[in-house]
Amino acid sequence: MLEHAGFTVTAVTSGEEALPAARAAVPDVILMDLQLPGIDGHAALSRLRADPVTAGIPVVAVSAFAMQADRERALGSGFDGY
Repeated sequence: MLEHAGFTVTAVTSGEEALPAARAAVPDVILMDLQLPGIDGHAALSRLRADPVTAGIPVVAVSAFAMQADRERALGSGFDGY
């Protein structure tokens, strides 16, 4: 859908792949699943924020979890949106 709208999309399948991909591309925004294989979205976000190259990239949590507490946890851990 995003590509159809004219955006360039880089897709990865794990938190470990996300870190070097984000560092290489420095995207305008990252949509990150909270339940990634390997390191989860929270751990991946922590590593992105610790790297000066990727620290300022807005990261939006994407999840099948729909409870208010899940949203609050994501936003409280530093995601820019949910």
